[in-house]
Amino acid sequence: MDAGRPVDMIVKSINRKRQPEEEKKLEKKGLRKGVYYSSNSYAGFWARLFAWLIDIFVLASVLSLYLFSYTYLAEGTEFQCNLLFIMSFFSCFAYLTIVKTSEMSTLGFWVNKIKVVDLSGRKPHFFKMALRFILLTIGPFELILDLLWLTGETTKQTLRDKYVGTYVVKKDAEPIGQASIVQTRLHVLGWNLVYYEVEVPENQ
Repeated sequence: MDAGRPVDMIVKSINRKRQPEEEKKLEKKGLRKGVYYSSNSYAGFWARLFAWLIDIFVLASVLSLYLFSYTYLAEGTEFQCNLLFIMSFFSCFAYLTIVKTSEMSTLGFWVNKIKVVDLSGRKPHFFKMALRFILLTIGPFELILDLLWLTGETTKQTLRDKYVGTYVVKKDAEPIGQASIVQTRLHVLGWNLVYYEVEVPENQ
């Protein structure tokens, strides 16, 4: 007998018991059903890594321009120092939230022909992307750990993706089906995460 099977049965039983109550909450949010994609539609480790390297280069170039201006053109006052920090932060924030979900997308996403979508297969709303950004910059999910985590996921989701409820898929990817969105718990590195995910059929 498969040792993992009783645990799976318990988890599924818990999910089924919670489902009616959770479905009502999700229905109010318009998220009662989610979508899933074929396995080759999700952006894998190398595509995500390459996209990040390009986007880091873009952001580093912009921040270097700010720093150059501050060093050689500004007088070095406290106000100018604070302004440099604010401009740097909001440039990164806008690039990784607003630009990333736009038709143009970030340069890294554009080169790799990938996009970020929510569990319904639509463009994520602003607050979802803002939370995604916060989890990356403030924590607790570090970029390297985040990228390594997706290698063990069928849906190629990072920890941030799972917690926020997003996929990163190929630009032309289309969902192949719908399934219920269920509440799931994940224990990793001392964290107890509670999040929603699409209950993808086992044969997919």
